[in-house]
Amino acid sequence: MSISSWFSDYVKDNINISKNKNSEGKRSRDWLIEQISKLSNRSGFPSLYPNEYDVKMGSYARKTQIKPLDDIDQMIVFNACGSTANFDSSNWNDIKINVPENATNLIKFVGENGLSSIKLMNRLKEYLKSINQYRNAEIKRNNQVIRLDLNSYEWGFDIIPGFRTVYDSKGNYYYIMPNGKGTW
Repeated sequence: MSISSWFSDYVKDNINISKNKNSEGKRSRDWLIEQISKLSNRSGFPSLYPNEYDVKMGSYARKTQIKPLDDIDQMIVFNACGSTANFDSSNWNDIKINVPENATNLIKFVGENGLSSIKLMNRLKEYLKSINQYRNAEIKRNNQVIRLDLNSYEWGFDIIPGFRTVYDSKGNYYYIMPNGKGTW
């Protein structure tokens, strides 16, 4: 066996995820996103950002995931409904989101420091538990993500709620996600 064929076999057997497993992972991720988008139509659930509410992220999205496929990272982007954020803070990892009174589905998640990422994550966690196929799954909040461990697959999902900013003066926008402490 040549070094080249040994290396190819090694990569195939130990590093690369099979095409079937990769396709299965994409289908399960897409199904999860579809279920979350259906949740946004429920009363009391915050609306999702139109046309861009699912941001694929992490090594699986970058196609750098190696065996075993054990998690798929997914950001769910909510509609900020006119909320503002304090980007002038001296601490980049402690953004306060101020929700206007007319944002009725978001105002429910305001705490003493503006929009509470923990309250929003807990609500998302509750709604995930209401999906029939996830009733036996383990769903828990772990700092800035909701971990969805599935019984039916080897992998789980790390679901990150977030918000998209408006364009800045240079034409860029950013995503704001939980910091694990209740703010963003």
